[in-house]
Amino acid sequence: MRLVTMRTDRGFRAGLVRDDGYIDIPASAPDLPDSLRQLLALGEVAGARLRQLSQRTDVVTYTRTQARLAAPIPDPPKIICIGL
Repeated sequence: MRLVTMRTDRGFRAGLVRDDGYIDIPASAPDLPDSLRQLLALGEVAGARLRQLSQRTDVVTYTRTQARLAAPIPDPPKIICIGL
């Protein structure tokens, strides 16, 4: 199972990679968050729901041309820099 953040016409969305494109996680499972960072914070509870979601056929999907991949965590809580 591969997770991505994608940019769609709805903004940044957490997605699940499928062979033919991406599953829009929050559109297909409204009880799950929009952000990949928030989704990962849920831990194994989200993992179980995502496994179920990947098996469903009635999900909202985007083709690879409809959605653009973004940085995995576009809104990090902190950035650490080291100057040498």
